[in-house]
Amino acid sequence: MSTVWPACEVTKRTTIKTTITAQTTQYTSRVRMRYIIGASFSGNNITSWFNNEPYHSPPIALQYSMNAILQSHTTDDHSIQFFNHPLPFSTDTRITQMNTGQTMGFQIAFNIAFCMAFVTPFYVLFYVRERVVKSKHQQFVSGAKVSAYWFANILWDFVTFLLTIICTIITLACFQEDGFKSASDLGRVFVILIIFILAALPITYLSSLLFTAPSSGYTKLALIKIFLGK
Repeated sequence: MSTVWPACEVTKRTTIKTTITAQTTQYTSRVRMRYIIGASFSGNNITSWFNNEPYHSPPIALQYSMNAILQSHTTDDHSIQFFNHPLPFSTDTRITQMNTGQTMGFQIAFNIAFCMAFVTPFYVLFYVRERVVKSKHQQFVSGAKVSAYWFANILWDFVTFLLTIICTIITLACFQEDGFKSASDLGRVFVILIIFILAALPITYLSSLLFTAPSSGYTKLALIKIFLGK
């Protein structure tokens, strides 16, 4: 299905301002999406018009106007390119943002810690079930060594949690928030999460001895970790 857009024609009796205003009144959403920049010429005066919805429209409008002047005196092979980069926040602006609650870094750190409180108790399900149904006891009776049993479990749990850490790092890299976008920032988060899982897994294993039902063990351990901030 094709959409037929209304033409924006400026006649001698009208101006670009009155034309765009009339078009906006009748086709508001279409004008916002289609008409991004424009220009009006009156003698030696050039007025650049831009739609203030997109952030990139002001430099593009200025670029096209300057290129029109340049190419009118030279050739089409000459052009001017504009780049629009936001200035870094000043110290006063950062303090104001912190006072108004715009602390994205704190929110990300808090949410990661909150999520980990639900991820680490997941491992308690298997150990509670193995202990209750005596499957772990059967492995030991069959000749499995205690060291081999726990080494295999720790290795497997570490590998599975490592996938969770990698997904977390990729998500942070995609959003490019301050403090969580450079390689050094993400590397620090990765190291912290590795240290966290090395400390959380032994606590999870010991906690499995306190529960007799896997589901209730997961729920209780998750609540404990939430209140303790782990």
